[in-house]
Amino acid sequence: MNSLTALIELARFGLGNPSDCNPFSDTNWETVFKLAFQHGVGAIVFDGIQCCYDKNIPIQIDTQTKLEWIGSVHQAEVEYQKQLDTIASLAKFYQKHGIRMMVLKGYGLSLNYLKPNHRPCSDLDIYLFGEQKRADRLVEEELGIKVDNSHHHHTVFVYQGLTVENHYDFLNVYSHRSTRMIEEYLKEVSHSEYRSIKIGGAEIYLPSTNFDALFVLRHMAVEFAATGMNLRQVIDWGLFMKNYHSVVRWHEFLPIVKGANMHYFLDAINYICYTYLGFDRKIFHGFGDDSYGERVFADLFNPENTLPKQKGFVKYIASRLQNWWRNRWRHRIVYSDSLLSTFVYQTYAHLLKPATLHH
Repeated sequence: MNSLTALIELARFGLGNPSDCNPFSDTNWETVFKLAFQHGVGAIVFDGIQCCYDKNIPIQIDTQTKLEWIGSVHQAEVEYQKQLDTIASLAKFYQKHGIRMMVLKGYGLSLNYLKPNHRPCSDLDIYLFGEQKRADRLVEEELGIKVDNSHHHHTVFVYQGLTVENHYDFLNVYSHRSTRMIEEYLKEVSHSEYRSIKIGGAEIYLPSTNFDALFVLRHMAVEFAATGMNLRQVIDWGLFMKNYHSVVRWHEFLPIVKGANMHYFLDAINYICYTYLGFDRKIFHGFGDDSYGERVFADLFNPENTLPKQKGFVKYIASRLQNWWRNRWRHRIVYSDSLLSTFVYQTYAHLLKPATLHH
């Protein structure tokens, strides 16, 4: 069995979805291990391996790879708990000053997993309900932490070793003109619909289902169009749908997706979820066009026409422009903006904040 097929089969098992789980003969487990962690699903695939053992399905992994895998999963669990502690600490700091902290993406999405600590969380994305400027000033004055404001839609600082992105906009409205429409919806929903939970004695806010449906899809689409995405992001969507498909206000969501020209992308992600990852097709809502499904799936693991970043300013800019042009098909299924207007719009955005060229 080739490495990609083994990865997908084990991911299905690890997610608790139906799987044929064919015999894993002639599988290069070192390659599967590297591919799994590269795509942010190392712990999920390991859960699938455990399921094989539990069901007496033959699976032979060399001792060295197995030990390395166990160690990496344990480290991911430790990092997850460390992030929870940091989230609680930062929320308490803001709470002391009467500032509410909403956590975006990572932690909230991890709650949809069978084992939340098996979803890796990297940076911490937060929203402070309009208090971003005051909060950044407090971080600098009281904590002595330098805040980087060279980005377009959030500031950045490092707190207890964790990179924090403090959003004043949820999306980069300077990258594409059409993004403003989505941003307006997200701003409106974020202030009227949310829920609160307690982590380590601190009150944390999480976005509503309708916010997350659009925000998670758009964030994934933007990364796909720019640099490509990973399998964990697709699994995030599948598990989100599994838990909340009956709650999303589809009459609001689908017209926005169509208006932003993301309907081909949405259908492709849905297709990957029910065709490859074993999710029930009935939980996915979209437009019924699978025409990009196989191409997007293939691009996950073997991105088309992508050149490596070049060293040196001129070569770096040239490589970015070439990648942008070579992968314009991605742009066509994510944005309603023309390539020309996008080029002009993004050039202006980079002139406003030149450091974004390197981010």
